[in-house]
Amino acid sequence: MRAATAEEVLEVVGLHGTTGSRASAGAALSNTYALLESFLETQLAEGEAVDYFSVSTFDFTKGVVRLRLTNRFVTGVVVRASSDGTRLMSTTAGEIVDDADIQVDTEAGIVTVYGGFTTGPRRLSVSYAFGGAVTDDTVAVPGWVKDAAVSLAVVYLNTYPSNPGNRKQATVGTVADVLYALLRERIGNKARDRATVSWPEMYQLIPPTP
Repeated sequence: MRAATAEEVLEVVGLHGTTGSRASAGAALSNTYALLESFLETQLAEGEAVDYFSVSTFDFTKGVVRLRLTNRFVTGVVVRASSDGTRLMSTTAGEIVDDADIQVDTEAGIVTVYGGFTTGPRRLSVSYAFGGAVTDDTVAVPGWVKDAAVSLAVVYLNTYPSNPGNRKQATVGTVADVLYALLRERIGNKARDRATVSWPEMYQLIPPTP
């Protein structure tokens, strides 16, 4: 899987699209794809999921709670709440929270829920679609994600030995450090909030419809 095309990488480095160069660029994109997902803390390829939350009354003292979804780049968000405080165990359990009472940061995958909660722990679920369509192993992503993917591939091509026999463990670790440093520099401002949010206690990936 990759978040850009080999041609987009070759355009940046100024190489012609020969069979060998396309293969190298494609491999660089594929080999850095997991690192990009890890840094962004999301699955980039499209899918559907449900996150389940257990939120204490304390979190609602200001009439608002922020839910950090497992994935980002989300659409079709539906929030459900348990009417009696019991855990929600299915995608259709609970009462749907009115859209007027939620705010969704689709890029960051953060859902803010406002007021309307009684005392005691609150059980919530959030169902949503995420990620981009996949065509020929290439995921459709926002422009800034694609730019980061291309930058990773370029650095990978320029610093990682193409001959497996020349790859030492120290080199592997050094390249990984360089790539992470590049991501922090390029898209560090896109990092997801980790401190002022509630995290899901359970994550359910919905199988695709045949």
